[in-house]
Amino acid sequence: MAAPNENRTTWATVGENMSDRARTATQTVEAGVRPDQVFALLSDPTRLPAWAPAFADRVERSPDGSWRVTRDTQQFELRVVARPDARTVDYLRTLGPGR
Repeated sequence: MAAPNENRTTWATVGENMSDRARTATQTVEAGVRPDQVFALLSDPTRLPAWAPAFADRVERSPDGSWRVTRDTQQFELRVVARPDARTVDYLRTLGPGR
C-alpha cells in the first residue's frame, strides 16, 4: 500500500510501431478533500493554470467549443473528457512530430 500523499505514475504505450505510439500518463495522489471537490477542479479546464502552471498559462473556449491552451508562445487544442460517474478526467491533445 502506498504511503499517504505519495505520487504513483504509470506510463503505458499503445500502437504497433514507434510512429503511431501514444503516451498515457496516469497519476494517483491522495488528498485531504472530498472526491467531488477534486473532480470539480480537474474537470474545469479554465482552472488548469492555477494547478498546472507548467502546462498552461491560459485556457480559453474557442468559438467551435473546443479548448485553446496557451503556454509561453505556443497554443494547442485540448479536449477534456470528464466522467462524473467514474470521477475520471482525461486531457487529450495531439503532440507535434517528433514529440
